Amino acid sequence: MKEASPGFCEADIERACNPGSFQKGLTLMKQGAVKLTGGSAGAEAQVASERGHGHYAVRLGRCGVSVNAKCSCVDARTRGGLCKHAAAVALVFLQHSQDLPQMPLVSNGASSKRPRPPATPRLESPEPEEVKEPVPLKKPCFPKATPRAPSGYMARGFFLRQLQSSAMAGDHEAFANDLERMDELGEKEASALLHKAVQGQDLAGSERIIQLLLDRPDGQRVAMTGAFDELRRTPLHAAVAANRLGICRSLLQARADVAMKNGNGMTSLDLAQRRKVDTSKGDWRQHEDPVLVLLREAMKRRTT
Repeated sequence: MKEASPGFCEADIERACNPGSFQKGLTLMKQGAVKLTGGSAGAEAQVASERGHGHYAVRLGRCGVSVNAKCSCVDARTRGGLCKHAAAVALVFLQHSQDLPQMPLVSNGASSKRPRPPATPRLESPEPEEVKEPVPLKKPCFPKATPRAPSGYMARGFFLRQLQSSAMAGDHEAFANDLERMDELGEKEASALLHKAVQGQDLAGSERIIQLLLDRPDGQRVAMTGAFDELRRTPLHAAVAANRLGICRSLLQARADVAMKNGNGMTSLDLAQRRKVDTSKGDWRQHEDPVLVLLREAMKRRTT
C-alpha cells in the first residue's frame, strides 16, 4: 500500500487500533465488506458482519495523524481505539489515497465511562446527650393477706368433699387428717362415707377407714341402723356385693343387722347365697364362701 500524502499512513492506523483489530480489519477489506456511504460529518461507511447478520455503521475522521472512529459494534464501545470495522474503513481510504476529513472524533470506548458525581457532604453527627440515670422506683408495699381457714357451712362442705375423695381412693392417712377436723358427722354424711369406703380402691386402706368410722359414735350408729345408699343397700349389703370379707367382719362387730333387707327384699345372707364367687383365687376352692360362712354364724348368734 502507498502512503497517502499529506494525510495518514498504515502505521498510523495500526497504532490507533486495539490489539488484534488491525489484522481482522485487513481481512475485511480484502473480502470487500466495506461500502463507503459518504457524509458531511466525517467519512461514513457500512461494514458487513463476518457472520452475515447485517452491517455496522462506521464514521471515521482524524486529528493530525491520529485516526479516530465511531462504530456501532460492541468491541468499539467496550475496548476503545479502532475496532476491526473502523480499521477496514481506514484501510480502504488509504488504498484509494483518499484523505480523511479533519475533525476531532472521540471513540465510543473513550466516552463509555461517565463522570463520577460529586460526593455527598458528610453530615456531622451531633454529640450524644448525656443520659441521666433513672430514678429507682419504689416497690409497692401491699399488706400481706393472712390465709383464713374456711369456716361455717363452706368449711364443712369442703372437708366432706375431701373425706369422700379419700374414702373412694382408700387413702387412710389423708382421711384421718381431715376426719380430725370434723366434730360430729350427721347420719347422711356418715352413711355416704361408709358406702364410699366399702368401694375404696385400696383394700387395706378401705378397711382402716371403715374402722376409723366405726370407732366414732356416729359411724357405729349408721352401721347398726343400716342406712341405705342410692341402690337401697346397707353398708353390709355393699360389702357382701364387693366381696370385702374384712369389712363385713368389722361391720358385724359393730352390731350391723344381718337380717336387715335391702330394696329388693333380700338380706345380706340371701345376697351371699345367690351371688357368684370367683373361686380361681384363694385357698378356699374346696370350701364354702368365707363371707357366706361369716354371715351364717352371725345369723345363728342373732337367733340364739
